[in-house]
Amino acid sequence: MDTKETLARFPLTGSLLAIILGIVFVLCRTHDQAIQAPLYAYHAEHLLSIEAPLYEDFYSKRLAIEQLGSSDRLAQFRSAQQDRLKPLLSQMILSDRSFRPYLNEKSHLFFSARELENWRSHSVHLEQLIAGLSRYQLALIPEEFKASPEFSRLFSYLFIETDLLNLLSNVLCLLILFILLEPHVIRRAVWASLFGLCLAHGGLYLVFAGPLTAPLSGANVLVYFMFSLAICRSIYGHIQTRTTQQLYLTLLISVICLLKIGLDIYFQFIFPAQSAGIILAAVMGGLLACRGAIWRMKPLEPENRALPEVKHSDLPMEFRVPYQEALTALTRFNFAYARSALAHLHTQVPASVQLLESRYHLEKLHPDEGQFWPLLKARLEQAAQQRDYHLLLWLFNDMQKYRETGHTIPELVGPSVYLEIQHIFLQHHNLEKAELAFKLLQVHADSATLKEACQLLIEHFANKKLLAKQAHYQTLYDNL
Repeated sequence: MDTKETLARFPLTGSLLAIILGIVFVLCRTHDQAIQAPLYAYHAEHLLSIEAPLYEDFYSKRLAIEQLGSSDRLAQFRSAQQDRLKPLLSQMILSDRSFRPYLNEKSHLFFSARELENWRSHSVHLEQLIAGLSRYQLALIPEEFKASPEFSRLFSYLFIETDLLNLLSNVLCLLILFILLEPHVIRRAVWASLFGLCLAHGGLYLVFAGPLTAPLSGANVLVYFMFSLAICRSIYGHIQTRTTQQLYLTLLISVICLLKIGLDIYFQFIFPAQSAGIILAAVMGGLLACRGAIWRMKPLEPENRALPEVKHSDLPMEFRVPYQEALTALTRFNFAYARSALAHLHTQVPASVQLLESRYHLEKLHPDEGQFWPLLKARLEQAAQQRDYHLLLWLFNDMQKYRETGHTIPELVGPSVYLEIQHIFLQHHNLEKAELAFKLLQVHADSATLKEACQLLIEHFANKKLLAKQAHYQTLYDNL
């Protein structure tokens, strides 16, 4: 594999996301720790003694009547009361966003006029401290967003994470998935998808969330989007290449995805209000993985089957050391020496398939310098002679790639070779590549060869019941 291909596998997008998530987590953790200690101390000193019994009564009634909350949390609160764990009690009371609105509404029933004034003055200070926490500044909180919409929170919530385990699992999954996917996707398409997913997931959360729902934060939805994209892409790769490697890759990604789902459910990193958004993420990933759907993805090249297997070097013994030196130069980024050395070796051993392949991969980086196209011609003739469909498919993908970037494809092989290539593609029912071979024939072939090629296409489209295609080539045949 040449150096360009190696560098292309570096997960730039995944690494950037992981770095941002890590930096934001550290900054938010440091920021919150400076606020939480005085927040809980202030609450424990001024309000805990009067709010603790009220909160226990509020929570137990809500659990019994509305079935909201959990008996485990209520038991934990009562245990903390018995053990006089003031910081934990303050944390549990202040983290319940529905309790303070309840007290504001019912305060005249619980407090005298003087107590009410005292409670409100301390509550104002507490609310100011709470508002300074990173989650309240950047996460998506339904009642606050509806009261005062800040549309920046539809994006910022992805980078706010308060649980280290969830952060580590998300970062690890993102890096693994981007390593697998980034060579095969267009980065701008991924960024556009993530941008749209942020909005859609946040909007659906606001529809289904309520005051008791946890604030929306964390990059879990991006992880599930990437899992869906990776699983569907590996399934597509298995269908295209029929290799066991792609099948094992699908199973591996699926197992990791199931482990991540189990972890998130067990530790409650995701919650029911997110369900619609996560389902949407999975659907979006599946659609994007389909070739040609939403955004065009780079074709999945059947690398393992495109190159003929060379179990033993076909180079004579005296040329193997110089060949190894040329490959070593590639690892040291000395491309000029490697190109020169391989070209010299190829003149001495012109029949070597190994040298032809190595030169082809290296010269592919410099298609305008005159060496690439003769090598492509040699490989096309070799593949047509051997009737190697997978190598032809791989070479034609290269031709299409250079054609899309503005390169003019020169006359590579004779009409008879293109006709043979078209016939091979038709035998494997690859109509797209067969029509591309015919287009190349149109440029270089005589009318008799074109008629023969047209007849092959007409018969194939007739067998496939593709009447529009059949009529098109029949008209072309009649005009030749």
